Amino acid sequence: VNLEAAVVVRSIHHFSWLPEHLPPVDQNVVILVVGPDNCLFKERLSFLIELSDAKVQGRRVNVKTTESFEDAAKLSRQDKQIIYIVALKTVSDHWDTSKLAKRGGLVVFGQGDSYLKRGLAMSSVVQNNRLRVSINFRKLKNKAIKVDDNLLSYRQILLQ
Repeated sequence: VNLEAAVVVRSIHHFSWLPEHLPPVDQNVVILVVGPDNCLFKERLSFLIELSDAKVQGRRVNVKTTESFEDAAKLSRQDKQIIYIVALKTVSDHWDTSKLAKRGGLVVFGQGDSYLKRGLAMSSVVQNNRLRVSINFRKLKNKAIKVDDNLLSYRQILLQ
């Protein structure tokens, strides 16, 4: 969980969004953690964001949670401040990417192998005590998110 939270924070540093996909500079952006959070993912992610002073193109980052996929789908359509959704393993059975907002600039990260090949921009898999992260560059490009080439230079971090 710590490494997955670190991957989310690291990716924020290496993604860039179009200005029209972000709220005004004086507003915060939101990472929405979806599902029952038994392993305190939100707290770990919030700590890393605060520690690294992570910002998205000058905007501060807040972390919010919701228990259900249905709430996340509704919030993704209503709240333009949400730029990143982290789907925890606990909601993988209810996950339907087609119900999320079809807007540019929305990154979805799935925790666990049950999210592989389900239309998400990023997902993680734990194999042999190692965290493997899958990044769908085509999906990110379709969402108008630019990926810094240096993200791949952190291969040792992304694959630990």
